[in-house]
Amino acid sequence: MRAAVLLCLSAMISAAPAAQAAGRLAVLPAVVAGPHGEASAGQVFEATVKGLGLRIDVDIVGYDALFLQGATSKVTEAGRCGSDETCVRRVVAEAGATMGLRSIVNFALDPPLITLSLIETDASRPPLQAVLEAQGRWDLAVATAVDTLMLQRGLSPAGRLQVACDESATVSFPGNPPFVAEGPRQFRLPPGQHTVRITGPQGASAESRVLVTAHQTVRLQQSLPPVVAQPEQDSGSIFTSGWFWGAVGVVVVGAATAAVVAADPFAGDPGAGCLCVTTANGPCGTCP
Repeated sequence: MRAAVLLCLSAMISAAPAAQAAGRLAVLPAVVAGPHGEASAGQVFEATVKGLGLRIDVDIVGYDALFLQGATSKVTEAGRCGSDETCVRRVVAEAGATMGLRSIVNFALDPPLITLSLIETDASRPPLQAVLEAQGRWDLAVATAVDTLMLQRGLSPAGRLQVACDESATVSFPGNPPFVAEGPRQFRLPPGQHTVRITGPQGASAESRVLVTAHQTVRLQQSLPPVVAQPEQDSGSIFTSGWFWGAVGVVVVGAATAAVVAADPFAGDPGAGCLCVTTANGPCGTCP
């Protein structure tokens, strides 16, 4: 059964702020034990991350960095902060994040009460909060509420594109859509149709259209057209030019034929001179 969700956004936020590069986000889960359900902090973490999905400008701090590092985990430290937002900001900054999302599930109430608080290290931005009651599965209620909270913050969903192509090729996006490169051939893009251009080191290129879906990964395999080698141009020697042999009106036959140009004995008459065509080592007569 799908969870029935009642979402109440904090009155301190009158309108959704403009989208901007947000950086890294640390999920800080907590559980209040009670008779109306049960879950571990790790399970609340997973449900919250599912609601976050893929966002173009948000990287999520990993589980190990929040639960396992140090004598006291960042999750435990954030729990000890209570409602002290300054304390939470310090924990978030120490985790290498710019935003912290506190996700608290209270099983002492029926139905369970879920409280979300998005607290940024930039103290000039007020926290964004949501409180909801979940009928049915609490994890679905958490995921739905987190997605709504991210949209309220202006953090739109994204899809992931993986491109399989030659390692020496480059990938670009004509039209300049907003994107984040997770690697040389893996990108986060807004949902929708996108043109992908693959360019090889020798200039060959190919384009494809792909449909990117929110919170999903699509794979594109693209090969480049072969590069056609251009024939080398002849050096243009006078003796290899067709116009030269046509001008003198001779046809040389046989591999042993040689052409000998006599040294200019008629330097006094620039218009005079002759060309002797003969077999190798054959005699040349006197020029007329």
